[in-house]
Amino acid sequence: MTLLKLMLSLLLSSSLLFAYLDNDLDGVEDKDDQCPNTSFDALVDKYGCPPNEKYLGSLTLQIQNSWQFDSNNSFSNYGVALYYAYDNFSFSLSNAQQSTIDANNQTAQYTGDLYIDMGYKFQTQNLESKVSIGSKIATANENIGTGENDYYASFSLNYLLNNNLALFSKVNYTLMGDSPTIDYQNSLGYSVGMAYLLSDKWYSSLSYYGADSIYGDGVDYESLSWYNSYTLSSDYFLGLNYNYGLDELSFTHTLTLSLGVTFE
Repeated sequence: MTLLKLMLSLLLSSSLLFAYLDNDLDGVEDKDDQCPNTSFDALVDKYGCPPNEKYLGSLTLQIQNSWQFDSNNSFSNYGVALYYAYDNFSFSLSNAQQSTIDANNQTAQYTGDLYIDMGYKFQTQNLESKVSIGSKIATANENIGTGENDYYASFSLNYLLNNNLALFSKVNYTLMGDSPTIDYQNSLGYSVGMAYLLSDKWYSSLSYYGADSIYGDGVDYESLSWYNSYTLSSDYFLGLNYNYGLDELSFTHTLTLSLGVTFE
């Protein structure tokens, strides 16, 4: 349960810097071009759009399935997320359906919590930073959910070392809400890692994540992640993430596959 929260938060808030690309030759870099495929001789604004085309932002739909397992039991999580971006602003909404299989091969289905997030990024040539705030709305079944509404904030930095290599870090703080049964503790988390652009379609990253236990004197959360993203076309992309839990309570292995499509 806790692992799913952390992975969704990381997945929806991560970003990378890439080499300069301008495929439609309009003078606006592809990562900032909100009207791709315009004619190279067309007059465009700072978003790469002709005056007669009003940019309404981009909407990304992403579906994913995660498998979490160790020697005792396993989880399967089917998640759906919506991500909207306009200029430097971003908004996201996500939820997951969860299946559990215990040591006796008993299966149960649950609905996960709802996550809402919004952020704003600041960008220079080699450095990108982002501030985000969000909330977890408790909608999960009491057997897997913590039963309270949480609020969190994060700050991330991405630094481009060269055209292919970037370093990134993130700090997040969660204010845990009141639970009917357990007094959860606020949690401070952080991550550090590096990403490498293997081609113009494929990048890969390695990262470490740590966070305070929400159970007071409990075991702190720690994990290592290997994430890959591959662009299928201008609209579709694939994601693959492997997470290895380093602490005693989390699942040892988590594998996540995702498919996303962007509408502009």
